[in-house]
Amino acid sequence: MTKRIHKYGRKKLSNGEPPNYLGQHLLHHKPIINEMVKQANISKEDSVLELGAGEGALTTILSKKLGE
Repeated sequence: MTKRIHKYGRKKLSNGEPPNYLGQHLLHHKPIINEMVKQANISKEDSVLELGAGEGALTTILSKKLGE
């Protein structure tokens, strides 16, 4: 596997590794997701718009919390 250097950060990127120069953060740690939803105090009467849902890890927890 060859490594390539990104022109913005001169960092070596492995094949398949998401570049973080876009500010992309993939959240998959369920305890953290659950804590975020808990801290948001979301109730079934609330409407939630999730921008940039990515792979849907947060969306799944939100839909269960909202009862949809």
